[in-house]
Amino acid sequence: MTERIIDLAESAAYLRIRNRQLVIQPSRGLQSARTRTGTKNPPSPCGDTALSPDGDTSLSPDGDAAFSPLPPGGGQGEGCPSPAETDSPDNLPIPAETSVPLCEVAALIVAHPQIQCSQPVLAELMNAGGAFIVCDSKSLPVGMMLPLNANTLQSQRLIAQASAPLPLKKQLWKQIVRRKILAQAELLTDLRDGDHGLSELARAVRSGDPDNREAVAARRYWPVLFDDPNFHRRFDAPDANRLLNYGYAVLRAVMGRAICGAGLHPTLGLHHHHRENPFCLADDLMEPFRPLIDAAVVEHVASGRGTELDRIGKQTLLEAILARYSADGEVRTLFDLCARTAVSLVKCLSHESETLDYPKNLSEPPA
Repeated sequence: MTERIIDLAESAAYLRIRNRQLVIQPSRGLQSARTRTGTKNPPSPCGDTALSPDGDTSLSPDGDAAFSPLPPGGGQGEGCPSPAETDSPDNLPIPAETSVPLCEVAALIVAHPQIQCSQPVLAELMNAGGAFIVCDSKSLPVGMMLPLNANTLQSQRLIAQASAPLPLKKQLWKQIVRRKILAQAELLTDLRDGDHGLSELARAVRSGDPDNREAVAARRYWPVLFDDPNFHRRFDAPDANRLLNYGYAVLRAVMGRAICGAGLHPTLGLHHHHRENPFCLADDLMEPFRPLIDAAVVEHVASGRGTELDRIGKQTLLEAILARYSADGEVRTLFDLCARTAVSLVKCLSHESETLDYPKNLSEPPA
C-alpha cells in the first residue's frame, strides 16, 4: 500500500473529508484578502512538496510512497467566503483542490498557521490509522495525535505491557541500545572508514545499560559523523540539529503509529519514563532507526545545502523516511520495519519470544 506523509507548510488551506478522501482546499478567503490589500504571500522556506521514491513530483497513486503536496495559492472551503463574495477580475487564479485516500495517509504534518480542519478530519484520520502532527513557528513538530483503536486485542496487550517485569524491560533495553550503537558503527564505517570503537562498545552493553554505554557511544559518534570535534547533539542549536530534530519527530510518529497498530500504548516505555513524555515507548523503539535520519542529514549538509530547515531540507528527510531499504535479504519500507519491531515487542511481552526484531545492515537497494 502507498504510504504518504503530507506536510502542509506553505499555504493557508481548509481540510475536510469526502468519500473517505482527505480533501485539501487552498483558502480562497485568505488569498482574496491578500489580493485586496495589494500584498502577496511570501513563499515559505518550508514549502509543500510532492515526492515519490523515484523522484516523480506527481500525486499519482501508482508509487509505493509519496510526500504529497498542497498546491500554492488559495481555494474555497467550508466556512470561507463564497465565490460570489470574493471573485473579482483582480483575483489571482486559484488552483484546484487536492484529494488523497485516507488509507494512504501515514502522517499529516501541519506547519502553516492558517490551516483549518474539521473534527471529522481528525476522527477519520485516526480511524484510518494515521498520525496528526502539529508544528510550531519554526516548523518543528511540537504535538502529535495517534489512533487508539488500531488493534482488536488492545486491552489484552495493554495489560501485558503495563505488567511487564523490570528484568524483562532491562533485557529489552539492552537489545535496543546494542542495536542502536551497532547501527551507528555501520554508518561511521560507511562514511568515515571505521567504526571508531563503537562495535566494541556495543558488546559491552549490559542489562539496562547501567554504565550508560549509549551516552559514551554518542560522545564518539557525533563529532566523527559530522567531521567536527565541536559538534554535539543539542535540541536548540542553530545547526544541523534542526534537521535532526525534524527527522526524529517524523520518525517518532511513524514508530508511534506502528506501536498503536500492534495494540500497545506509546506512553508506557521500556526505559524512557519522563512523566511529561506521552511517547516513551516510541522513543525507546525508534532508537536503532535514528542513524537513517543521521545519514540523510550528513548527506544533505555535505552537498552544500546548509542546515536550514527549509523546503529542500525537509524533502531530504522525508525521502529517507519514505525510502525502501534492503535488510536481511528483503526490501522493505521503514513503515514495515517499524511495524515488525512493534509486533516483536508484543511477542516478547507475551513470552513468545526473547528477541526484538530489528534489521541489520540497513541500506538502500540498488536502483
